[in-house]
Amino acid sequence: MGLLVFALAFVLIWVLLAALVGEFAEERGHSSALWYVFSLICSPLIGFAVVAGLPSLADLNPAAYRQCAHCSNMVKVEEAICPYCNADLYERQKPEKKAA
Repeated sequence: MGLLVFALAFVLIWVLLAALVGEFAEERGHSSALWYVFSLICSPLIGFAVVAGLPSLADLNPAAYRQCAHCSNMVKVEEAICPYCNADLYERQKPEKKAA
């Protein structure tokens, strides 16, 4: 009976630590499901070490580019209109017509 309780506690702690690795990966911009499964199969400690060693996705994007809110493509910061979807990147308010 004691061995069964120990095994269940061990599995529960393993799954919780793997979930924490998934959350850590999501904070850094990586796929949380991928790293959760990796940590379940391999080890939460190894999963945490690998995710901590990976560069954050924010670090991989050049500073001169940003993501278009409409089509999610990378465009230059100085662009006013997205070259892919022609969306207004500054979303300027258009003047409203008022009734006379």
